[in-house]
Amino acid sequence: SDFLLHSYLSSHNLHPFRRLNRLPLQNSPKGHLLSIFFKEKKIMPGKQKEPDCHWDPIKVRTRGLGDNLLYVTRRTYEVSDLSASLRFFHKILHFRIVELDKTSATLDCKNMLLTIKVGTPVTFSGENLIVNHLSVDVEDVEKAFDYLHRVDVPFEINVSVSMGGGPSFAEGGGLENTIGQAFTRDPDGYYIEICNCHLLTDFVLGKEIDYNPDLYNEGNVDVDMSAVRNLTMKWAAKLVALGERSKNFLNDPTYIEPLPKDRQPKKVNSKILENFISRKKVYSSICQSFTDAQLEEILLEAGNYAPYAILIMRQMIESKQVTRIYQPPAYYVNDIDEDALFKPDKLIEGDEEEGKGEDAPELSAGQMAIGYEDIDGKTRKFKITSVNHIGIIVQDVGLSIEFYSDVLGLQAVNRPKFDVHGAWFTGGNLEFHLILGNPLPPDRSIKGPDANPTFFKVKDLAAAKQILAEKDTASETIQLEVESDACYIRDPDGYVYCIHE
Repeated sequence: SDFLLHSYLSSHNLHPFRRLNRLPLQNSPKGHLLSIFFKEKKIMPGKQKEPDCHWDPIKVRTRGLGDNLLYVTRRTYEVSDLSASLRFFHKILHFRIVELDKTSATLDCKNMLLTIKVGTPVTFSGENLIVNHLSVDVEDVEKAFDYLHRVDVPFEINVSVSMGGGPSFAEGGGLENTIGQAFTRDPDGYYIEICNCHLLTDFVLGKEIDYNPDLYNEGNVDVDMSAVRNLTMKWAAKLVALGERSKNFLNDPTYIEPLPKDRQPKKVNSKILENFISRKKVYSSICQSFTDAQLEEILLEAGNYAPYAILIMRQMIESKQVTRIYQPPAYYVNDIDEDALFKPDKLIEGDEEEGKGEDAPELSAGQMAIGYEDIDGKTRKFKITSVNHIGIIVQDVGLSIEFYSDVLGLQAVNRPKFDVHGAWFTGGNLEFHLILGNPLPPDRSIKGPDANPTFFKVKDLAAAKQILAEKDTASETIQLEVESDACYIRDPDGYVYCIHE
């Protein structure tokens, strides 16, 4: 890495490094280290300002670390080639360098820091967009797409997230109602999402919204239990009215007996069937595991009653009659054009992350076809406004929700109306999006500091250590490492979080 870095500097007629021991920019010899590495204006690191936070002041934070937790300070990526990663993150994405040495660099992403250091990368190579990612916001996503074309950075376009006024483009709606998301990769294959997700901020944080929330709100926020009790009583009354076959359900709400052929309706309810079939377009909907003919047969066995039909589907999956599958959304490669549409293969529940198939589109991580110095001033006007969220692929959404809410103490926020395959939280200054899939965490044998940790700042580290030690003792799914000035904790999948003052 040192040789490649030195070669890059020499080939661009730049001075080699004179000191490489985590040297702050302002103390580097003959000016700033950044001005030695890149022929640009000098940039002073300055003091990192406190970020704006999204904690709901009305809701008292008592779970997990509670209001001791402040915000995310940094994210870490281990990379194979520091100079290549710097070219991508600084020259292309315009993250500002605030610290640099021969094995690591820290960059300013507006509301948090990104540290890249030489090590062993842990990256997805799948042929779908169900991947861990860092999402950065831009004001104008169309200009961002144009910029990526100009600098010849390949990217993939997700069109499955609705803005709230109906279905997304992937679900049969229009592009005007779809959040624009470009997924590109750094030289090691880490996914970076460039989007206009800030358009969802008011909805996510539960503020006033000018569209129908019933189209969008899945109910991932705090629940009014009195409303749940009323709904349960109505359901119970309806089940009793359905007669004998509801007895098993009332005794065991997870089981329902399918109707025999002679007691099934003569015709299927076409409206419910159409809805079930349309749900197959939604990633991880239980309907994706069944053919249209199977859905019709199940609906008849359920007496044209949708809740019963869903229970029968679950029973068939749990009894291994049907394999649970997840169909990732189709996406576009570089352009929204019919010829550029790619439909990923299905994911099988419990499978390992296997990498790209032969038919998957090539996405050369961080590859550029033009020289960085050739990027003209007009093209270089691209800039991010902040990190919007960190996307995390998890194996068990329920276990993960328990960890992020009851251990870390994050606040649940509104989430787009996907099927039940994830959850969204705020970590103060940015969001965490949990997505059901095949996770790819660092190996548990790797020590916390070297396992791509995400850093959280707390008011009182001693108090945080005590709470996390109690949680660690009571749980078999998390792992705690305690050091003098920090502690590292793993979530149920093995992703690492550093807690520090």
